[in-house]
Amino acid sequence: MRPDDIDDRTRRNILKLVGGALTAGAAGAAVGHPTENTGSPNQQHDHFDGSLHETVGPIDQVGYHSLGGRGRGDADTPHYGGLTELRVQNGYAFVGFITSRGPTPNRGFAILDVSDFTEARNDGAELEFADIDLLGVARDDNDASAVMDVKVTDDANYLVASREPVSALFGSPNTSRNAEGSGTSAGANSIQLYDVSDKSSPQLVSQYDHYALGPHNAYVHNIGGTDYVFAVGYTANLNGLFVYEIDRSTDQLRLVNKWDAGGNATNGEAFQTSGDAHDVTVVDDPVTGRPYVYFGMWSSPGMQVLDATDPTNLRTIGQFPMERAHYVQPAPTLIGGKRVAIAGQETIGVTDGSSGRLYLVDCDGLDETGETNPEIGRGEGKADDGGEFLDMWEWQDPISFGEDYSYYLGPHNADITKEGWVHLSHYHGGVMYLEIVEENGSLTLEEEGSFKPVEPVPEESKMGDPRGFAPLGKFQPFCWCAVESNGLTFMSDINQGVFVAHHNDLAVGSDPIIDIDATHRDAASVFTAGQTANIVLDVDAQVLDGEAVWVRTRVPGEWTVYEAGSPDIRLRDIGFETLAEFETAIGAADDDAGTTTDGQGTRRLFVEAPSSTGSYTFGPIEYTTDPPSDGDGNRQWRKLVGETETNEVVGVSTEP
Repeated sequence: MRPDDIDDRTRRNILKLVGGALTAGAAGAAVGHPTENTGSPNQQHDHFDGSLHETVGPIDQVGYHSLGGRGRGDADTPHYGGLTELRVQNGYAFVGFITSRGPTPNRGFAILDVSDFTEARNDGAELEFADIDLLGVARDDNDASAVMDVKVTDDANYLVASREPVSALFGSPNTSRNAEGSGTSAGANSIQLYDVSDKSSPQLVSQYDHYALGPHNAYVHNIGGTDYVFAVGYTANLNGLFVYEIDRSTDQLRLVNKWDAGGNATNGEAFQTSGDAHDVTVVDDPVTGRPYVYFGMWSSPGMQVLDATDPTNLRTIGQFPMERAHYVQPAPTLIGGKRVAIAGQETIGVTDGSSGRLYLVDCDGLDETGETNPEIGRGEGKADDGGEFLDMWEWQDPISFGEDYSYYLGPHNADITKEGWVHLSHYHGGVMYLEIVEENGSLTLEEEGSFKPVEPVPEESKMGDPRGFAPLGKFQPFCWCAVESNGLTFMSDINQGVFVAHHNDLAVGSDPIIDIDATHRDAASVFTAGQTANIVLDVDAQVLDGEAVWVRTRVPGEWTVYEAGSPDIRLRDIGFETLAEFETAIGAADDDAGTTTDGQGTRRLFVEAPSSTGSYTFGPIEYTTDPPSDGDGNRQWRKLVGETETNEVVGVSTEP
């Protein structure tokens, strides 16, 4: 039986049993409740002593895994080395390793079952019994490589790993992996595609390694039913984005575009660029429905926004000039009626300066047609080119910290929710909680506490020399990233492992539990110009706690939708496509909590074929539990991978 022949929940339960059997002496997940205080941060204490760092605010640690071995893991069985990026999708957490040595050598990334947390209800009552299980680990035998970033597809069946040589960070290769026959080839700079449908046994299926350095970061996004990878990397004549298509029929990455601040290089054009590309996030814009790329560059112009409607022809539509734009992420919905983003700095050591700033940016000025703004040139933009300053937050200013431990007081990666909460990893600051607050028509960032993760992992398991290893070291805490799921914060601490925290002002159970299947069908797949098609969406949704589900699909812009024939449809013309949103819900919104409701039904729309011959893709189908609202941009939609349909238009109309 192939792994994809059994349902996800059954596979997860099997892997839990297997993982538990493989871990000798495994203990339950350590759950702690750090002391609260209201003290201000102070950089003069011992940064290697975790006992000196206390959580501020109503925040509890509810889960922990040390990454030492399969099954459950506590601080006595740690991962030897360091952790990087973490992602949570479909009840699993995926986390990368920057180093791997000693008892746990040759590791690229790990997969954990965190479904006890992502499926928790009753406002957190179930968290007392929640556990994390380590299901599988991918090998990495290249002495020089470090997995700096991991991202997964919407169905969590493919993972993209971004690899850089450790020498890019530490000045020398990580020779402590102790791997027989391993090397330090150019493969240390590569983007890798893994099949992770079997969570206990990740399989490398494709790799692209034509980089001089990087990629440091990448993002996966589904556009028109196809998964694309946007990777930040460097070659001799390109400092920007490499765009790949994931071909699921062959399990291969296919390079389709290169882009830097000077434009696209789809046909392999060589051009020298300036600037330091760093990080990328891709989202479907809450206003236009188009895929937008939010791109951070350390040098001018800072934050840039690109339209990726056509991944082979990225178009600059806005920017926000700032120094050291390290990480940029937009809110998934409108907040206070505005399209906003956060743009953070990473700080490498300062004297009497800021520890690093997080900007709240008003992005309503982005060109909603997706056309390139001719006034935006390389480094020539102004704030009104798409990003307006709203507010700024920083942990400490002024502050001094030196080159020896140059990253330890700076912010790093963050997540932002539709409710306007920012979960910000802040290296030695732990996880900072910020809330976007609307008052008197203005949006501001308000600090709402910080979580300082501390577990007694052995000193020898941490990165670096006895007192640290510049620029990264044995600090405790030392957080790489924080992401939100189901009202909880999941974070990777470089030296300690994976933590789960709950801020008591956030409701656990905010993510819907839905098992949904939806497909397109119609009476034919080939049409002539002007012919009418009846597109039917068959929907089968199992929803918990009486959630109501709404669906929509994407209609090619060349096709005409008959509103009269589809009375419950709300249409949004976004230029290249029409979003057809069905306003009648599937499921019952008033069922008792704790019950599961089967919602089945069909949704229909009538469309007219265009005059142009060609292939046209409908979909993918998307769903939401957010009810219809008067304003666009206030609903968070999720895509069903693979739920598309392609129709052919041939010849001219035969009607009289």
